[in-house]
Parts: sequence; C-alpha cells; structure tokens
Amino acid sequence: TVVKQAAPPLRKSSPKPGDTPLEVSKPVEPKEGEKEHKAVFEGPGAGSSEKRLEIVLENGVDLIASDDNGKSDPYVKFKVGSGDEICVSSAKASTLNPVWNETYKLAVTDEEKENLAILMYDYDGTVEDPVDDELGKFALKLPKLPRDTPHRVVIKPMLKNRQTGKWEVPSPPSTLSLVLTAINFGVTKDDPEYETVVKQAA
Repeated sequence: TVVKQAAPPLRKSSPKPGDTPLEVSKPVEPKEGEKEHKAVFEGPGAGSSEKRLEIVLENGVDLIASDDNGKSDPYVKFKVGSGDEICVSSAKASTLNPVWNETYKLAVTDEEKENLAILMYDYDGTVEDPVDDELGKFALKLPKLPRDTPHRVVIKPMLKNRQTGKWEVPSPPSTLSLVLTAINFGVTKDDPEYETVVKQAA
C-alpha cells in the first residue's frame, strides 16, 4: 500500500461560534505496513494520458465526538477501487467542524465500476491510546463527470455510534464537502450527454 500523505503548512482551522480555540494541525502517521509519503501527490505531468481523480477535501460539518472533551481530531483517508494508493489528510485538532481545503489525486482504472472509499478517523496517536477511532465511512460510486471540470459533492457519511458501536446516518446528518475533477476521463464536449452532465456538476 502506498500512502500519499498531505503535508500542508501547519495552520489553524476556523472555529465555529461556540467552539474552543483550535490547536495547529497534527500530521497523521502511517499505520504499520503502510508506506509513508509526506508530499502531496501531484499526479501525472503534462501530456500524460493516465486517468486520475482529483479530490479537494473542503470541510466537514457536525461530525461526531469521539473524545471525552466532546470533540474529535478528525482526518480522512481516500482510496479508489482496489488500487494500492491511499491519500491521507492532515488531522484537525479538537473540532466537529473541520476545515481542510486540501487536494489529492488518485489513479482511476475503470470509472464505470470503481468506488471512491472515504474513511474518517479520530487521531489519537498517544501511548495511552495508540489506535485511531473510526468516525465515519462512505462509498461513493464515481458519478458521470465532465472531463476536467470540478464537480462539488456533499456526502452524508455513515457514522459509528460511540455507545452502540453501530454504523448509522444520524439525524440531522453530518456532512463532508468534496470537489471532484475527472482528469483524462469523463464526458467530453462531443458527447450528447455533455450539457446535461455539466449542468448537474455546476
């Protein structure tokens, strides 16, 4: 497994009214057996015909609390299909409304069949609690995307109930905002569906 890890400059997330001041982002260390890749993965160079999915992880809203202080330290992993690339975001400290604005690229083999797996965790990374808690998950079937045109997606992931251990969509739901761009695949201008797909992606 190849881990493509985001390593943006340390910065503070923007808290919502009522949130406690946030600490700077913490990098997420790779798990045992995973290969660390500190630089943001840039994908193929100019002229490449390799298919890639560009993912902009914007923000999360009303995520579940995993820590005793009523907050979490959320981060997100992305994987397309059965490929061996995993993109890992930075972790945001002590918040249920994280702001990332981080960009990743993942290889796409068959956009008609592959899903984008989205996994959310609470970063612990301490001797007392070395295992990161699962926060949420979502499998997004790659929609028809206009080639090289950004497409905003707001998902409602299944979250793990801390009391029951069951996966469920809470009410009201938590949300995760992404912008997806199909690189070297997707619907082109000469396709009859192009105008419809562009309108849906706007």
